[in-house]
Amino acid sequence: MPRNNFYAVLITLLLLFPVSLQLRPLAVPVGSFYITAVEIIIFFLFSVWAFQQVFTGKKLVKGTLFGHYIIIFLIMFSVYLLFGLIFYGPVLALGDFRQYFPIILYFPIIHFFNFEQSIGNLRKKIFFVLITVAIYTIILFVFFNDFMAAQAIKDGKRIVGERIYIVNSLAVLFAYLGFVVAILLNPDSKFFKRILSFIIVVINAVMLLIMQSRSLWVMFSIILLLSAFSFKNYFSRLKYILIGFYSVFLFIAIAYFSVNVFNYTPSVVKRVQNSIIDRVISFKDLAKIGQKNTHKAKSIGTLETRFETAKRVTKDYIIPNFFLGSGFGSQIPMVNTHGMIYKWKFQIDNAYLTILAKFGLLGFLLYGLFAIKIVRSLFAIIRSPKISYEDSILAKSFLYMIIALILGAFFSSIFIRQQPLIVGFLIMIGEIEFMHSKYKSRI
Repeated sequence: MPRNNFYAVLITLLLLFPVSLQLRPLAVPVGSFYITAVEIIIFFLFSVWAFQQVFTGKKLVKGTLFGHYIIIFLIMFSVYLLFGLIFYGPVLALGDFRQYFPIILYFPIIHFFNFEQSIGNLRKKIFFVLITVAIYTIILFVFFNDFMAAQAIKDGKRIVGERIYIVNSLAVLFAYLGFVVAILLNPDSKFFKRILSFIIVVINAVMLLIMQSRSLWVMFSIILLLSAFSFKNYFSRLKYILIGFYSVFLFIAIAYFSVNVFNYTPSVVKRVQNSIIDRVISFKDLAKIGQKNTHKAKSIGTLETRFETAKRVTKDYIIPNFFLGSGFGSQIPMVNTHGMIYKWKFQIDNAYLTILAKFGLLGFLLYGLFAIKIVRSLFAIIRSPKISYEDSILAKSFLYMIIALILGAFFSSIFIRQQPLIVGFLIMIGEIEFMHSKYKSRI
């Protein structure tokens, strides 16, 4: 196997290992900690790159587009880790920090995928990941839902039920979704590619429905709409959108019918039916946020809990540590659906408030500047007069992901701190670096 293809396989494995809030990861215990298979691969990839960097006597990555930002992030994370070890202890500080550390893969990814053949190999594997992860998430939900919920209770975890899945493919799904939709809607695409794209869109829509995360639903919908309406003569392509949505609902109807006919765990089906309906209806509660006070004896909606959590975190964490934040290891208070307060490791359902609480205004500005740099680079690539059609739709796809993420970050912080999602984000960054290197003389 060619060297760069071997590294593509390793990075693909980072996105393939099943991960959820209740599924125990493959791990090796080391004292009070454990090292997951994902972390072992990350260590290996970084070590190979570092060895080559030190002993070959030549710079393996030169003039990277985002390298200075990544170095500043790494320095900041190191300082905040030291701060956390002193004030919160190794268990809390390292447990928090390990979610962010995959950012060290930036330079290995830029090095290993810095020419066209490797990029092409990686994209093929990413399509495989998008189908495979969606399938095993659906299988876990249909056949192992009750087992995973029982295991969570046994392990003392608070989150049970259907909304238990944090899948590795989310970052690459949203990053490449516009690219996949463009292939699907382009009549010049080969028939097999269009069928494959259709399968990716439908099966991942079903997976997201199972996850029951409203923020992910909204992000998925935004990218679909931006992708469809970015085409010329987009009204002639609306039929594909309608066919896609019809196929999703037909797939769900067939699944429910099959489960009930063959008596496969009907309780799971009933629960998810009721839960999905409740979560769709809950969008109307947006108008009620802030109009009532929480009370310990009275159950409140999840939208209201987020509002109350945001107020408490702002008052108790962000304002007292406005410039520098509280660092790795600090546990953020969260309001539950009964209005009670408990400590939560190590985030809340708002990426902006999580960044402000952890890293203060300093970190918030760094994240903001990084996002602006990515967007400006994408616009420069898209405006290049000699850009190829494939690179154009890919750059637009990444731009749609950033737009959806900016909105989705108000309701979720998983994309800034979950290990495989950061790896997926870095793959997108690597693609942008590669396209920029091709067109920088024309921009």
